[in-house]
Amino acid sequence: MARTWRARWLTLGEKEVEGVKRLEDAERSGAPATFSLEQILQLFALACEPPATDGRPISHWTARELAEVMVNQQIA
Repeated sequence: MARTWRARWLTLGEKEVEGVKRLEDAERSGAPATFSLEQILQLFALACEPPATDGRPISHWTARELAEVMVNQQIA
């Protein structure tokens, strides 16, 4: 892994790409992201609140409960 990052750093340095840009992840193959960054942040915010805040009679969130609330709130 370190070898890959070092090689990328040197290659992009030869092309005079600024340092911050050289540290970004490379493009990846595969399907595009399913959720937007805003949706992911809303999910994190929801998961950090106790379920009782949303009227759920549980002590900890489950993936199914979070998904249901996100659909009900039209986040996803």
